[in-house]
Amino acid sequence: MIRPPRAKSKDISRIVYGSDGQPIRLAPPLFTDREFDEIQDRLQHNVKHGRRSSKKRKLSLFLGVIKRGVCGTNMYKHVTAKKRKDGSVRRHARLRCSSYTKEPYGAPTYDPDEMYGALAGTALDQLGGFEVVHRAYARGAENLARATELQASIKHYMDGLAPGSSFAVGAQETLQKLGAELGSIAPESTKDRWIYKPLGLTYSQHWSQLGADQMEKELLRAGITFVVHQEQCDLLIPDDVKSRLIVKDDYFKKKL
Repeated sequence: MIRPPRAKSKDISRIVYGSDGQPIRLAPPLFTDREFDEIQDRLQHNVKHGRRSSKKRKLSLFLGVIKRGVCGTNMYKHVTAKKRKDGSVRRHARLRCSSYTKEPYGAPTYDPDEMYGALAGTALDQLGGFEVVHRAYARGAENLARATELQASIKHYMDGLAPGSSFAVGAQETLQKLGAELGSIAPESTKDRWIYKPLGLTYSQHWSQLGADQMEKELLRAGITFVVHQEQCDLLIPDDVKSRLIVKDDYFKKKL
């Protein structure tokens, strides 16, 4: 591989091929072909899923949410470290996409904190007023059993009130109480079903309590993207965003 004359360090190198159609090697390779492929796979994984620091902290926020408009790829945080003459280290963080290393002149980079702030502010403005709702799986067996028991009791008292039968005084009052309880049991509650429970807070309150990591998870779940163009950024929200934002616990997976 060679680098064009006067090329900068960020400019991509070029592969030169010989007459046999194979890349020309000027020196023994540092990696075998297999090792090189493994490194490329790992780098691609980092682009999609984010790289973690040596302390297992995630370096990039909103990976999969923030995308570059031109190429559609994820934007991730890249940190460079430069040692000064006095021995101190200067760290410089920029938000960029994978096209930064592929395009001849590189792709634009951005200040990570400014971009994260712009995304969070836009998301809070457009989604912060939505109510947080959880979906849970409810069994109907208990209500069904109680409804069946009440129906049997009502039949028993009705038979006792038939002409010619002797029944204790107050049966009519008891019947009314049994009928009222049976009427309070909704027919759908006697079946296994999904129920939706509002938690009594908005996403603005929810995210202010749990932070950016929680916002990232929920924006990803809802399929929301923040597309960065050269002149502006757009928050793309699906039409069915309210149903997508509902937290849907996997009841059946927990039971396995």
